[in-house]
Amino acid sequence: KTSKVVMRSKMQGAFRCLDAWMLLTVKEARKLALMGRIMARMMNKCLAFSTDIWHANVLLARKEYEEKHRRDGIMQKIASRFLNRAISAAYLRWCENCKERAS
Repeated sequence: KTSKVVMRSKMQGAFRCLDAWMLLTVKEARKLALMGRIMARMMNKCLAFSTDIWHANVLLARKEYEEKHRRDGIMQKIASRFLNRAISAAYLRWCENCKERAS
């Protein structure tokens, strides 16, 4: 009879230990899951922030490219006008030389 009591006491002690271990394991699993969700949220924020920065940089680069393209077009027009003036002046001078020779 005493061996049954001792055995029952051992079993209850083992059960309490296993029960406490199981509760601790469940708490740790919940904590790990919560930390995983927190980390995922933080990573999503970082990803969204970096995407916003990338988008802003793309817009800035596009704006700079368009400005450079506009300036290049203006410079091309100026160069074309100078060339046309030079050609016109040379043509007028040629016409004057032809008139002087004809006279």
